[in-house]
Amino acid sequence: MSRETGWNPKALEEGPKVLWRINVGFGYSNVAIEDDRLYTMGRKREKNDINNFVLCLDARSGKLIWKYSYENIYDPQSTPTIDGDYIYALNQTGNMLCLNKKNGRVRWSRNIVKEYQAKPPHYGISGSPVIAGDLIILTANTAGMALSKHTGEQVWGSVKPPEEGYDYTSSGVDYSSPVVYERGVKRFAVVSGYFGFRSVDTETGKPLWAYDWGKSPMNIGCQVADPVLFGEKLFVAEYWSGHPGAFLLDIGGKNAPELLWTNTETNSNNGSPVVIDGYIYVCQDGIQSGSGSLRCLDAKNGEILWEEMLQRKPITLMASDGKLIILDGEGRLFIAEASPHGYKEISRCAISESKLSGDWWTPPVLCRGKIYCRSNIGDLVCIDVSKI
Repeated sequence: MSRETGWNPKALEEGPKVLWRINVGFGYSNVAIEDDRLYTMGRKREKNDINNFVLCLDARSGKLIWKYSYENIYDPQSTPTIDGDYIYALNQTGNMLCLNKKNGRVRWSRNIVKEYQAKPPHYGISGSPVIAGDLIILTANTAGMALSKHTGEQVWGSVKPPEEGYDYTSSGVDYSSPVVYERGVKRFAVVSGYFGFRSVDTETGKPLWAYDWGKSPMNIGCQVADPVLFGEKLFVAEYWSGHPGAFLLDIGGKNAPELLWTNTETNSNNGSPVVIDGYIYVCQDGIQSGSGSLRCLDAKNGEILWEEMLQRKPITLMASDGKLIILDGEGRLFIAEASPHGYKEISRCAISESKLSGDWWTPPVLCRGKIYCRSNIGDLVCIDVSKI
């Protein structure tokens, strides 16, 4: 979600106005932008080594400002987090970096798998670091982990998931990012794990509540989309349809959350949902049915109000100023009204230059009248959607 207004939703009508396009290496890392600097992560072969790196680019031109490289053969999947003078970046195998955002110099480096016994999920660590006060909150093990943002030392952790039965559907740890919220004078984080969701005190890791989803092999350890918190409600779109699929919890009570409704026909394997004015927009399925679609659900009861088929690939989205910005897996960008009365497209365009441009599974980002889109083979595109 973005609070930005004043951009042009019709800007894609005559094709994309591409300001710049560069390759940032393999991976699914999104962009984090502050002032005129953009930060992301990638992987490339450099000389004789396969390296991960954190990049700082000029957001206006795409020109490189600095680059920090280190040896690692796996594609980064999480997004860097900006806080104060530093960048916090976590890769697939648990390398956690704190870098000076001006020059990329290392402040500290830790590996949460080797040093703090975090269990990586089947496809590697994907949840992004979330800052809460002086702590970094991470998706790890059964109920999260917290590191000091000043030193990288572990402040609290949670027990590892069971060792038995690991496969890609039940790897024990999930892929979504923690969601931090305030209740009274305290901060809590909703973290997804092997047994279900846990809300934990960000300072101590002590659980406030737990919501278990059972031990069906179809619903353990496959939370990819981030849960969405609005008011005292928490909406979840699971990886699989069926049980539980999508559901809404009331987390405002003193005890365990109350399940308000479920929709077993709805799920999201990739894109995180958004909630606008009491309606939920979900990037539906994409693997089980072989197609991607956008759905609108009524937050009061989970009823599907409409569905628009977009492409035979997963889709992702974000929202700004009452508009949905949607990216399909083949590199087509759509802008539509956020309306419960049906899919109302405003403009669209193709941003990929060929069918060999990879999978566009990373959500689009709007910032200062520009939309940034990234493919898994590293094609990063900046599109002008500012008003003339």
